[in-house]
Amino acid sequence: MSAVVDIKWQGPDYEVGDTLAVDVYCLITGTADDIEVNLALEAQLPLAYAGAKLRGWTVDERLAHACWSAKATYVRERSTDQANPSDPATAYEFSFSTGGGSTKVTQSLSTVANYAESGTPPDYYGAIGVTKDTVEGCDVVIPTYSWKETHRFPAAAVNQAYRLIVAGLTGSVNSSEFRGFSGGEVLFLGADGSLSSARGEFSITYSFAAQKNANLTVGAMTGIAKDGWHYIWLRYREKEDAAANQLVLRPVSAHVEQVYPVADFAALGIGS
Repeated sequence: MSAVVDIKWQGPDYEVGDTLAVDVYCLITGTADDIEVNLALEAQLPLAYAGAKLRGWTVDERLAHACWSAKATYVRERSTDQANPSDPATAYEFSFSTGGGSTKVTQSLSTVANYAESGTPPDYYGAIGVTKDTVEGCDVVIPTYSWKETHRFPAAAVNQAYRLIVAGLTGSVNSSEFRGFSGGEVLFLGADGSLSSARGEFSITYSFAAQKNANLTVGAMTGIAKDGWHYIWLRYREKEDAAANQLVLRPVSAHVEQVYPVADFAALGIGS
């Protein structure tokens, strides 16, 4: 039988001063091994309680052969410079970049002009680099807002379970509003963490990138809904250009694909 951690009905106890301290009382059942008791507490205690972060725990008493009591302590600083993880501007550290990314596009935003050696030039409906058999496109810089924010946690809060949650969320897109961006606009690029044994805390830097959701027009197609991190590709077909009196490649269908999973970033524990 695996050890199970339950929060006792009594308590918790609050101490309010320069810091908010919360003592939460637990009952651990299902094991007679004190090592398994501590492993169960590490895996099952919530990382936060009443807005305070887990500082640590003590196993108080063995009540029966496979029953133990413990006290978990949560602490939140109440000083005026306390970081608010819901606001990236007041996170412990915050940096951003608008360097943008690069991608190949096969459609222009608009065709400025067409010229022909003689007669009427063909209209490719915005397709770029059209040859007899294909649309070559071109590489462009796309607007991408990226940022990093660093938060610090008590060492006990960054257990294996939390580290696996962060790893599992890497490469996913927000399901709901996050840092002022709508669902579908923020990509979690991953996190880097380090432990300071002197301070007894982890410093974790989370990396994100954002692209806006959009409604697009491609050739004669309008109202194409594309979330920021969806991928769109186009199919071209020869169509008659009556004015130019020739067959030309034009976009005839647009396909929007989801290439990243969607997840709730609340599991990161750094606010929204």
